[in-house]
Amino acid sequence: MREDPPPEAWVLEFNESSIDFTVRCWHPSEIAGRWRVRSAVAMSIKKALDEAGMTIPFQQRTLWFGPGNTALRLTDGDRDSHQGADRDGSSTS
Repeated sequence: MREDPPPEAWVLEFNESSIDFTVRCWHPSEIAGRWRVRSAVAMSIKKALDEAGMTIPFQQRTLWFGPGNTALRLTDGDRDSHQGADRDGSSTS
């Protein structure tokens, strides 16, 4: 990655559980150089976030079944194991 002009980071939008941003940097013109630099930048950003103690949140959903029922909170990882089950726990597949 070239240092001149310097890299830039721009916030794209603030979402429900993330801040989306883009990073601009200069790289060699050949396609292989582009992918090497892009990968190195992404890995450097991830390492810096890890070292700062920042984590990527998992999306969460709260399901409400009406009055008198309890709410059920599922993460994306839970969704696969619960997919295809009716409210009474029987399988629909």
